[in-house]
Amino acid sequence: DIKSRLAEESLERVSTEAERQTLSDWLAATEDWIWSEEAEHVANVKAKLKKLEEMAAPMLIREYELGVRDEFKKEFDAWHDGVSQNITVMQMLHKMGNSSHTLKFDTLLSNLAELKKNITALYEKQKTLPLTSDPVFVSAEIFKLMQSLHTDFMKLKKLKIPKMPTGPGSKGFSSGFEFPDETLRGGAEEEGQDSAKKEQAAGDDVDA
Repeated sequence: DIKSRLAEESLERVSTEAERQTLSDWLAATEDWIWSEEAEHVANVKAKLKKLEEMAAPMLIREYELGVRDEFKKEFDAWHDGVSQNITVMQMLHKMGNSSHTLKFDTLLSNLAELKKNITALYEKQKTLPLTSDPVFVSAEIFKLMQSLHTDFMKLKKLKIPKMPTGPGSKGFSSGFEFPDETLRGGAEEEGQDSAKKEQAAGDDVDA
């Protein structure tokens, strides 16, 4: 129960002596109140429980956030990097197929970068604050932002990737992908010609 927890080190680290004493005194008074006639009314009991939550919640939230903060930041970074890499690959495939959706990928990548910038700033700011102050890096709030962008990511993931061009001579191939220099371009073209000759020879053998 909360009364016994007030003496625990994990809660002492994130609360002031005044906060703990105030809550302890209130709990002692409430133990006496339980035996009064007022406690026989459900509405009064609910009001007391609400008051207890209001008094204890700030300390409990600080304790929880301190315990999960570093690991949550690592998980956020891993999620961000993984989603960003996936989006970059999907965007490349859509560009190669001259998709009309490429700007949507730019927008989501920009939003992801902005979120990481803001979350990192909050994380660094949190390090400078006393443990007894209310957290600015709140995992539940950050998770909601992650969910929103992840939903956008899943929507883009469902977009049909256009057919890839069949070769250097196809329409749109050069606009979606360019060889880095003429040497590589020529090498690819020769390889394509060799493949065509091999296919033709195989066809002649079958006919024979």
